[in-house]
Amino acid sequence: MAWKGIRVATIESTANVSEFGKEIRVRITFKRKLLNTYGNAQFIDEISDEKYYQDFFSKVDKAIFIQKQKI
Repeated sequence: MAWKGIRVATIESTANVSEFGKEIRVRITFKRKLLNTYGNAQFIDEISDEKYYQDFFSKVDKAIFIQKQKI
């Protein structure tokens, strides 16, 4: 994707972690921010691709498993 004047693309996230009985709920959102040559946001949109979130939570799950195994 070519964006005229866009120099940097960043991904920002916000997360909410809360207890739910004996479990923990994690809610996260990702936003893509495209910045121009002056560092100003030219375009901001929420990432809504299911695969993006599935990949993220898969990595979190793997990290938790490794931590529990003390690998």
